[in-house]
Amino acid sequence: MDAGARIDTLGPLGRGYPLDEPGTPVLVAGGRGVARSCSRPTRCARRGRRSEFLFGARSRDYLVGLDDARRRLARLGGRLHLCTDDGSRGFHGNVVELLEREARRIEAPVVIHACGPHAMLKAVAQWAIAHDVQAWLAMESVMACGTGVCRGCPLPRSASGRRAFGNAVPSLLGNKELAMCCTEGPIFEARDLDWERVH
Repeated sequence: MDAGARIDTLGPLGRGYPLDEPGTPVLVAGGRGVARSCSRPTRCARRGRRSEFLFGARSRDYLVGLDDARRRLARLGGRLHLCTDDGSRGFHGNVVELLEREARRIEAPVVIHACGPHAMLKAVAQWAIAHDVQAWLAMESVMACGTGVCRGCPLPRSASGRRAFGNAVPSLLGNKELAMCCTEGPIFEARDLDWERVH
């Protein structure tokens, strides 16, 4: 598009990260998930909170946007922690292993905001549940309408998610078995979803 071109947008839609949850914000990004994570340290700082930013990728070549992340965090008093699966930069291991290592050094309570591939989000969710930590995860799905009408973006609820939904009449928020990613998400707390059925 040309500079100054007009576009039509619909939004904001769905549910974002709850930035007012108490605790130290730990931003966990895998691969392209860093794009969504870069603005959160600024938004947390506006609320007087310093962020810890954990960024993992397959190799150093996939650690994109580091200069921008470093500048933002340095200005806001946050810290950047890197890891690569092949050990070419930062901690040698995946981002959940880095989380395990760093969590004990971060002021409790910890509240995780994660974005990345579903396999990474599942591992973060399982870690958070095992450690009784709140984790808010950015899910992806095919969201054709963005308003819950088309029913194209279902995610399976966990048992506790089904209990929380109760016996409500199915709505644009899904039904007892399935949550709509576009209207109830795309941010979900780890305990809301059945990770054995998330693809």
